[in-house]
Amino acid sequence: MRVAAKLGVKGYQPYERLGLWLRRELKPMVDHVLLSDTFLQRGLFRADAVRRVVSEHYGGANHTFLLMSLICFELGQQMLEKHAHD
Repeated sequence: MRVAAKLGVKGYQPYERLGLWLRRELKPMVDHVLLSDTFLQRGLFRADAVRRVVSEHYGGANHTFLLMSLICFELGQQMLEKHAHD
């Protein structure tokens, strides 16, 4: 796997593998975080745009960096809210 990554073989680059995980194994987490009412109703991002990006990624587009950024942002928001209420 390392050799293929160093040679630049498609499908073996770190972000490509992460993108596949987001489509497959991590799909339930992506849906739970980014398609939740909590996230979509914050009003910081257009809900239709978020849904479109997630759908496009599931369809084969590579929105890995954007999805990971949104997931990190939302999880951070949830942590801040939790600590604000403690």
